[in-house]
Amino acid sequence: MKNKIENPRVLLISFFDKAALGPRMLLTSLQNAGYKNSFLVFFGEKEDYNEKEIKNNFKSFFSLVEFINPDIIGISLLCPRFLKVAIDIINLVKKKNKERFIIIGGQNIILSPEKYIQHADAVCTGEGQEAILKFIKLFSEKKDYYKINNFWFKKKNDIIKNELSPRQDINDAPSIRYFNKKEFYIDDGKIKSYLSYKNMNAVYIMCSSGCPFECSYCLCPIIDKKLNKKRFCVHNKSVSKIIGELKYLKKLGFKYFTFVDRIFPWQPDYVGEFSKRYKKEIGLPFNLYAHPKLVKKEVMKNLASAGLSQVMLGVQTGSEKIRKEIYNRNDSNETIINSSKILNDLNIPICYDFIVDNPYETKKDYKKTFNFLLKLKSPFIMNIYSLILIPGTPLTERILKDDSIKKERLFSQNHISLNKPEDLDKINIKENEQFYILLYLLTQIKSIPKSFIWLLSKNKKIGSLIALKLLKIYKPRIRVSLLRKKNEK
Repeated sequence: MKNKIENPRVLLISFFDKAALGPRMLLTSLQNAGYKNSFLVFFGEKEDYNEKEIKNNFKSFFSLVEFINPDIIGISLLCPRFLKVAIDIINLVKKKNKERFIIIGGQNIILSPEKYIQHADAVCTGEGQEAILKFIKLFSEKKDYYKINNFWFKKKNDIIKNELSPRQDINDAPSIRYFNKKEFYIDDGKIKSYLSYKNMNAVYIMCSSGCPFECSYCLCPIIDKKLNKKRFCVHNKSVSKIIGELKYLKKLGFKYFTFVDRIFPWQPDYVGEFSKRYKKEIGLPFNLYAHPKLVKKEVMKNLASAGLSQVMLGVQTGSEKIRKEIYNRNDSNETIINSSKILNDLNIPICYDFIVDNPYETKKDYKKTFNFLLKLKSPFIMNIYSLILIPGTPLTERILKDDSIKKERLFSQNHISLNKPEDLDKINIKENEQFYILLYLLTQIKSIPKSFIWLLSKNKKIGSLIALKLLKIYKPRIRVSLLRKKNEK
């Protein structure tokens, strides 16, 4: 029998995920359990990326791997489009040292473990905080670890498939430790210690898990059903726990909080207690995600009094037909307009999320979105994203079965983020949609009359030129993230 590993070295990897709440929680769990030789590396910091940029980071990454010399490497995949990068890393790691144990985890792995187990020694098929501790203990003691729940293991030519454990109470999960000396960033070919990010003012945090809705493009309802054996499982942290975590973050020097819950808790009693304590004990600005159907005046009034400084509201499209029939979102335009009125009356800034690059949308749908935006009170902020097709979701399955849709661009692995008016010249999607994106962005600007923007929509050539010039003059905040083909630069 081989000697035990006295101080196992663990390296966790997160790809292009600034929040990385899952990997950070795992690192905290490992360190709390006494595994001090545990590290987390963030591979790539920017949201837009391409293969050339990724490969520029490889040399620095592998120098860090050799320095840490891990026994176990855990790879967190936020999205399946990072799988190719992960496979390249795994192949190179195994080429240098076949004994290193590779685990892949993430929400897509929970849904399709059979797809990922072929590339690793194990995959995490459920929650990982407790399972990883059991695995590392047995692995380091050279004992049989093949029966640990929430894992599939590769054993020679066999796949050992274990059951799922009941979900952990969200209040029992460890509070993430920030400014961790064992965290590193790799970006632009350079290794940076997370300690160098101490000038950051904002931080991501969650006070719930799950979602009460079933959007067709989202994995959340599918994963909830698999892990909970039922739907509509939303679990909130106790107000005391979340306030305790916020106090710790405030003490570290953070000045602003972004709650990245899929939907911030909406229950009036919970919000009332949270708002009262947050105002008294924290007193810092924060923003959150909300669903139009759950925007209620009293709830938002309480949150505004506590310091709510912005609400991110998912709209996705101004076409009710697309929203309902394609995205499975049953909120009407009237509901969204009423929600925005509540927020405007409370002087809460709004950031609307919209989806483009949808193969089912037509020029008629773009017009509906444009006309809908003309009804919203300016100013506001917009986030415009390409539709991302996640394997296993109802929308992805629908598109895969639809022979009338060309799928090359939809399954592109590259993104381009446009953040300045000058960048908008780079837009390279359907011609009509490109024109309407420019018009969408104009509707944010309060000082441009909506009637004038409407006139621009009547002539695509002249309207595009004028829209671009106006955007360069007024310089509104621009957040557009689009897919690009592999040959696009």
